[in-house]
Amino acid sequence: MITTAIRPVIETEIRKTIAELIADEDLESVTIEPREDAAGEEAIFIDIRYRSSKQDHVAGGLAALLKSLSARLIAKGEIRFPYINNHYYSAQKVVR
Repeated sequence: MITTAIRPVIETEIRKTIAELIADEDLESVTIEPREDAAGEEAIFIDIRYRSSKQDHVAGGLAALLKSLSARLIAKGEIRFPYINNHYYSAQKVVR
């Protein structure tokens, strides 16, 4: 299957949503790319890398991020599902 490029307005909306829900000082980088999911469907994969921190990261906001992001993308005409992968440093404490 050929994967369709992500429109700039969609990438902007993804980055805006992440910035609103994740503190800037916690983010190291965000990578967004179109790929096929395990079922062979076109999807948007979002890799969020977090900075190392002495404080615990709270991972509970993922559901809220996915819900908000999905609604905003649908409103912009994007039908692909956004998969979010959180990447923490191996020694980082993460509270679920």
